[in-house]
Amino acid sequence: MTSSSAAPSPRGQPTLERTGSKIFGSEEGGGGEGWAKSKRASIRALLRRSTTVSREERSGSVVYSIVGESGSGGGEERKINYQPLARLLVKKDFQLPQILWDLSSISEGELISKFLVKLYVAEGCGASCLKLLIEDEVKRNNEDSTLFRANNMSPKFISEYSQYVGREYLIAVLRPLILQMVSSQESLEVDDNKLQDEDAIRENQRKLIKTCEQWFDAIAATIDICPLPIRCACSLLKTIVGAKFPSAASISVGGLFFLRFIAPVIVAPERLKIVDKPLSSLHRRNLILVSKVLQNLSNNVPFGKKEAFMEPINEFIENYRPHMLSLQNSLAVCFSLFPF
Repeated sequence: MTSSSAAPSPRGQPTLERTGSKIFGSEEGGGGEGWAKSKRASIRALLRRSTTVSREERSGSVVYSIVGESGSGGGEERKINYQPLARLLVKKDFQLPQILWDLSSISEGELISKFLVKLYVAEGCGASCLKLLIEDEVKRNNEDSTLFRANNMSPKFISEYSQYVGREYLIAVLRPLILQMVSSQESLEVDDNKLQDEDAIRENQRKLIKTCEQWFDAIAATIDICPLPIRCACSLLKTIVGAKFPSAASISVGGLFFLRFIAPVIVAPERLKIVDKPLSSLHRRNLILVSKVLQNLSNNVPFGKKEAFMEPINEFIENYRPHMLSLQNSLAVCFSLFPF
């Protein structure tokens, strides 16, 4: 099983290790909402300091290390080895994470997702949790248009999982494209409310289409090196969603790959430190426009009256629809290779 290495404590800072179960109670714990609330209250401080999770064996037992800031405001880094909590969270039914999410605020839910992704990848059960969440999401929805739209654990976990396991791929693929764009002062603005020159708008429409073609072609050329966990997540989505909503099978793959995986880095490259200084408003706007077009292409949705200024870009969406379908099918071919 893979594991990430825990970061060392700063020089001169104390390291705290705890392996007992006084805070969380026994491994099995009690039951009911009160028990779940106590687990949530106890884990909150841990979530706020977690930055890395590693798994190692000591004297025949497994120890999970969660390393990060203490949250006290002093920047002190602490190391916590907490076996009972980890054993509860990696149970095959994944019920405790769901309970914690349901009892959490939005900000706490985001912390829970980040923490669980790190823990499950270290334990090697991230794909199994993903599969159960997708199955549950499909089961609870009667229309494909509502899939992964609610503020629940499924979409947030999928986003965090894909960003975490695909970080190096994202940097390798998107860094050259983003750096090329931010090195230019050309605008891709096509909104007639922001640009009144009709000739300039037509020229920018042409440039935006050309840019999106270049970006799509560059991304499509790297599908063979896309990380296996991402491709298997796409395959899971296509298989599980397609069983209930056949017409949404391929679109669900595009939703994961572009909406939750690619797009967040395009619009905010700072999150992966692709850029080392704040983006100008021009560069941010250009990246947003490219992201918007690629997402509509992946959803097979042409621009309409809501964004009438983008309607001329539908030419690109129509021409590249077969290429997008081919990419989505290529992403979702490895299901049989992954053990669940």
